[in-house]
Amino acid sequence: RLNEQASRIYSAMRDLRPWTLREISNQTGDPEASVSARIREIRKYLQAGGKGTIIRERVEGGNGLHTYAMRLNAYFGAA
Repeated sequence: RLNEQASRIYSAMRDLRPWTLREISNQTGDPEASVSARIREIRKYLQAGGKGTIIRERVEGGNGLHTYAMRLNAYFGAA
């Protein structure tokens, strides 16, 4: 069960495109540190239920910048 903050982040990421922490923060109004923590919770939630996962990828030339993209299993809404 996700709390309100996690639900906002989950809803933003549901479009399945890669997001940076700053983009999610700007979209939801939540601090980047909180976004990062909620992404970890969402990943555990998705994996535990067999629903999918969150993919983290390093941005080339981004000085440690990463993107996060939700990947859902077909049954749970994957394209």
